[in-house]
Amino acid sequence: MISLNIIVFSIFGILIVGYLVYAFFIVYHLRKFGIGIIPWFLSLIFILGSILFLTLITVNFRQTDWGSINLDNLYNLYKL
Repeated sequence: MISLNIIVFSIFGILIVGYLVYAFFIVYHLRKFGIGIIPWFLSLIFILGSILFLTLITVNFRQTDWGSINLDNLYNLYKL
């Protein structure tokens, strides 16, 4: 049986890779098709913000105690 930690870390890894590909495409297109220096600065601000955001999310994800999460409480909370 696959543990909850493996599932959560796998989903997190897939989301991280997807986000990095998305950020690369935005920066690439701003640099390639932009005219002048303004798109270069916008892409620099975007990639620095993406790196900061990714770092904060990763730190908070690693500090979460996944073993203390009780899924039964979530089920009862959203029970119709």
